[in-house]
Amino acid sequence: LKQLNEYRPGGPEAMEPDTPQRKKELQLFKDLIRKLTEHEKFGFTATGEKRPLYDYVLDHLSMPFQRRGVKIRSSIVMHSVENQVGKSTLFEIVETGLGKDNCIVITPENACRREKAFLPHQLVLIDELLIDGDYKKRISVLNVLKPLMTADKHDCRPLFKESRQIYSTCSFMCFTNHKDAVAIKEFDARYTCIDVNKNREQMGGDEFFHKIWNPDGTLKGTIANVVKHFLSTRKISVTFDPAGISLDTEFRKTMSEHGGHPMFSEVKTRLNQRLEPFNRSIISISEVHQYLKEKRVKGSLNELAEALEKLGCVKIGECKHGRTGKHP
Repeated sequence: LKQLNEYRPGGPEAMEPDTPQRKKELQLFKDLIRKLTEHEKFGFTATGEKRPLYDYVLDHLSMPFQRRGVKIRSSIVMHSVENQVGKSTLFEIVETGLGKDNCIVITPENACRREKAFLPHQLVLIDELLIDGDYKKRISVLNVLKPLMTADKHDCRPLFKESRQIYSTCSFMCFTNHKDAVAIKEFDARYTCIDVNKNREQMGGDEFFHKIWNPDGTLKGTIANVVKHFLSTRKISVTFDPAGISLDTEFRKTMSEHGGHPMFSEVKTRLNQRLEPFNRSIISISEVHQYLKEKRVKGSLNELAEALEKLGCVKIGECKHGRTGKHP
């Protein structure tokens, strides 16, 4: 398969942190990642092994600098309720180091467009991730985004041209301020969800960020040069598998609950409070479904069964009368 390598070296010159000032600049970058990941701190593999999220994020960011052409088949989703906590600062430093032609920021709407002009880049950030609409719409949009993050061959159709298939190894990150940004499942293998859970003051406030930014909105000193050298030369963890599944975190469960089917949250509330029709230890799922339907809670019988199993309920089978063998 003949393919065109669209990567062009760009960005500033890499500089080794061999002076006191450059060492401080590199430490600022490391401190920023540590602050963004220290609430969650660890993620877990499919076998339950604990991995530091600090190292995982650095491995993810090192790949476009060291192993171009190798796609990371999972995405980091970084969440914070508060704005101005440093997520964009992190990406701006990496984007400057890679070069504007190798890094791009897009919206979820742009990601779903048929042109897909962002695919030749090395690293793509989906910023302000929030998929509006009902559950089915969020699922349909997510089904568009997921192949972009996991596959390396994509169908695209530039304006006034025929549809064609292109090869791309771009990797993705997502930033959001919403817990219900996407309708992911609890055991989704393609999203490492990290909750920052800090405000700007807890991140260090203006005292910290003024060491990184100039008043005119440009990066101070040679921080992008130093970070480029660091990410280009640091040893990627032996345990980091770009083609493997993402790390499981506590916040992924939170996102799956908030972004999941609306029936789940309604059932969870009623079950925890033992409200009708969950005020008994044994229930009929068909009766419960009918009751919720009358209360205008949307969802199918199968979706109700899935929600109940997710909440720890146990299926005991059909109700059968012992003497007559009838099913009441």
